[in-house]
Amino acid sequence: RSLWSYEAKDSSNNVLVGNVISKNNQNCYLRSEERLVVGNGLSNLIVVETRDAVLICDINDDQGIKEIVGKLVNDGYEEGINNKLVYRPWGNFISLADDINWKVKRIEINPGASISLQLHKQRSEHWVVVEGEAIAQIEDKKINLRPKRIEDFIGQETIKSNLNTFIKSSVKTKKNLDHIILYGPPGLGKTTLANIISHEKNVNIHSTSGPAFSKKGDLVTLLSNLSDGDILFIDEIHRLSPIIEESLYPAMEDFKCDYIIGSGPSARVMQISIEKFTLIGATTRLGLLSRPLRDRFGIPLQLEFYSPINLQKIIILNSIKLKVKINENAALEIAKRSRGTPRIAIRLLKRIVDFSVVMNANIIDMSLVMDSLNKMKIDSEGLDEMDRKYIRCILNDYNGGPVGVETLSASLLEQRDIIEDVIEPFLMQKGLVQRTSRVRILSEKGLKHINES
Repeated sequence: RSLWSYEAKDSSNNVLVGNVISKNNQNCYLRSEERLVVGNGLSNLIVVETRDAVLICDINDDQGIKEIVGKLVNDGYEEGINNKLVYRPWGNFISLADDINWKVKRIEINPGASISLQLHKQRSEHWVVVEGEAIAQIEDKKINLRPKRIEDFIGQETIKSNLNTFIKSSVKTKKNLDHIILYGPPGLGKTTLANIISHEKNVNIHSTSGPAFSKKGDLVTLLSNLSDGDILFIDEIHRLSPIIEESLYPAMEDFKCDYIIGSGPSARVMQISIEKFTLIGATTRLGLLSRPLRDRFGIPLQLEFYSPINLQKIIILNSIKLKVKINENAALEIAKRSRGTPRIAIRLLKRIVDFSVVMNANIIDMSLVMDSLNKMKIDSEGLDEMDRKYIRCILNDYNGGPVGVETLSASLLEQRDIIEDVIEPFLMQKGLVQRTSRVRILSEKGLKHINES
């Protein structure tokens, strides 16, 4: 009751915290830490959902709660002694699994907060950032490779110019940005651009992916937690199920979503109003989006492959952040072999840095780059072993084509999506392979390159 007394209340005198939907409730304290809590027609009740347990009681029965907690402790209930979810000033953590010599934790760090520097002599730690962006500090070294502002983003000049105009217009008119769809091959900066838009608009961004939505309630929960002006970023949006996709239509147009309560004859539809938001979708396969969803994006932006000059700038910039020295001609050679993709350029740079460390080289020069790329089997056109295997398969097994993509998939033991989205776009851009909707044919340029290599 003390929390209910001091916290902000809605028009019906309810305190709502976390993932909560409230309808026709009065004088209630509804709190969710993880799962969706829906209250309908309640009055003078406390409902607290945690990972450990769910508490439901009369809002005026403070003494009863104390007695229940005492009973849990006395009877030896784990829920009365230890909480699975542990809160700290910087955020919270939960142990997902552990054994004698290892432990797996999920750690959530509040925006702008940090965990204190630690030194472990008897164990090693492996961190994976699954959402958001983090800066890792090792001694005095801080590493953050993503740009934050539009002017820091290298390449894609047309997109940058248009985005800058749209953002400034929305700020001046105090309106939300229209929904944005970013499409193009992987590794060109779609996620980075989404975060830059959030930074330029000074709003929160909620990042997820299409396959993460297993049921309609997942989307409703996420939408109901958005604040005014927030950005919802959905990567691989083409992998949304039809049911989830249709649920987005009213949310994108009218900022409302429907939620079905119950099942069978007693099922009811409850319409929920949500805050105005901007949806940013990212996809490598725009054609897989249904026409109704695609038409609801007011700002379509296609990312193109990068020129070697722009990739050279990205490589030099990231070498500074990694605190390594690299010659300009060496950076340009890496750029030429990066398939027009920043992600690949940065990956190659990091691997070449590994070679330089082992070889005790103080600077990355052309000879070191050439030696490293040869060891990694990256040729002069940026083709790797998988690309050459693809071309040789068409040449040797099918006389240069035509050959269907399903046949290639079976021959190479690769999924069709990998062939169409990862391997073929660059080969087609370089003119090494010709492609129709059904068959692939090796071009004269492709035949000449594979023979020379």
